Amino acid sequence: MNVLPAVALTALASCVLTGGAIFYALRRDLLDHPGDRRSHTEATPSGGGIGMVLALLAVSYLLPSGRLPGFWLQGILPGMAVLAAIGWWDDHR
Repeated sequence: MNVLPAVALTALASCVLTGGAIFYALRRDLLDHPGDRRSHTEATPSGGGIGMVLALLAVSYLLPSGRLPGFWLQGILPGMAVLAAIGWWDDHR
């Protein structure tokens, strides 16, 4: 897979997965409500960022290993996955 189709696939998958995550958050009532220490003025679904992370992880693993630097596969992607899992867990508690 070349880089340009990978970028397009990542963008499309990110939109679809983020939309799904927002739909899930609304159905499960996972909302950040406005308050003195919040920047938003209306209830906002939380957890939408997981869609972007999942899309980037999936497309990165679809690319041939020669297209990505070793530190990306060995450090950055696993770190993103751990951070996304912690954020998802935090949104659910």
